[in-house]
Amino acid sequence: MGKHHHKHRSKDGEVISPKRIPLSLMELLEEKVDEDKLLRGVELSEDDLFGSTIKQPELYWMAGRLYVQVIHKKARLELELDGIRSKIGLGLRDKRDDKGKRKYDTEGWIKAQVETNSKVQKIRKQLARAAKMEAACKQLLDTYRMRESMIRVVTLAGKISLHLQELELLRTNRKLAKAVMRIRQNWKNPADNNDDE
Repeated sequence: MGKHHHKHRSKDGEVISPKRIPLSLMELLEEKVDEDKLLRGVELSEDDLFGSTIKQPELYWMAGRLYVQVIHKKARLELELDGIRSKIGLGLRDKRDDKGKRKYDTEGWIKAQVETNSKVQKIRKQLARAAKMEAACKQLLDTYRMRESMIRVVTLAGKISLHLQELELLRTNRKLAKAVMRIRQNWKNPADNNDDE
């Protein structure tokens, strides 16, 4: 039986429908966020400003969740890297020669061996990609904050005149399109996905 299909009971003993069970923090962290949808959703619709406004909270929530997911992944990689470095370093420090003397006695040499290890290098590359993705996700979150304030400006311009609203919408979409281009420059390369897990 899957984790979402079992029945839960409230404090009163009432059966709670599986559809009403809130997702745990870990489930939210593991739930896939559609990155392309987030990038495509930044610009405001010229035909349906109201629809763009309605979608803002959901898109902002998704951007925030993606940012937290990336931070979580980066933290896991940092812990994994520390663990592998420690394990390799301890293994090298414990090596003894035939007389029982430490085989490798300089810390500089041990550190160099640890850092040139293929496992360490692989995780360091993954960590660098995660840091780049974190910066892009932070930019995306900031862009959605900016989008929210721009929706207000466009809406207020529409109260003055339809022409002013159209001009403000064009100006806003140019700014948002530039922001998306900057984010895409920091966005991870899809070819990197194979190495990440």
